Amino acid sequence: KAEKGGRNNGFLNKNSKSRSDAKRMAAVASVYETARFARKPENMIREFFSTSEKKTGRPRPKAKRVWASLEKPSEEVISEIFEEALQRDPSNHKEWVVLVDGDPHQIKKFRKLSEKYGVELTIICDIIHVPGYLWKAGKVLNDEEKLTLRVSDKLSQILNGKSSFVASGIRRSATHRW
Repeated sequence: KAEKGGRNNGFLNKNSKSRSDAKRMAAVASVYETARFARKPENMIREFFSTSEKKTGRPRPKAKRVWASLEKPSEEVISEIFEEALQRDPSNHKEWVVLVDGDPHQIKKFRKLSEKYGVELTIICDIIHVPGYLWKAGKVLNDEEKLTLRVSDKLSQILNGKSSFVASGIRRSATHRW
C-alpha cells in the first residue's frame, strides 16, 4: 500500500511491507593501470561466439583496486574513483578511460567531475549485456537455424555504430509478428 498521503514512493507496492524489502544495487568501482588494448568489432564478435577457451592476449591490469558499496550512493563512489585516480596521476599525464553501464546519471557525474578536475576522459559503455538481449529477441523473431547468424549480424551492426537501426528493426519485426 502507498505511504501516508496516498503516494507510492517507488519502493513500496502492494506486496512489500517496508522499504527494507526494496532491491538495492551495489555501486562497484575499480581503478587500475593497463596498456592500451584496442579491438575491432569483428574481433569482439568472434570472442562472443567462440566455443574455444582461448583468450586474446590482452594486457594484465596493474595496481588494481576494486571496491563496492550497497550503502553509498553511486555519486559518492564515482567521487572516490576520481580521488583514487588523482592520487595515482596527480600531474594528469595518463590516459583516463571509464567503463560504464550506460546509466545517463552515471555518465553525467563522470563528465562533471572530469571538468571539475581538468581530466580528459574517454567514456566507454559496456556492451556485455547486449548479446543476451539480442538472443532473447532473436529466439522470438527468428527460426532456430538462422538465430546465431542473425544475432552476430545485429551485434556487428551495433558495434559499428548502428544501434538505432538495429533497435528500430527489432521493433518493426516484433510489430509485424502481432
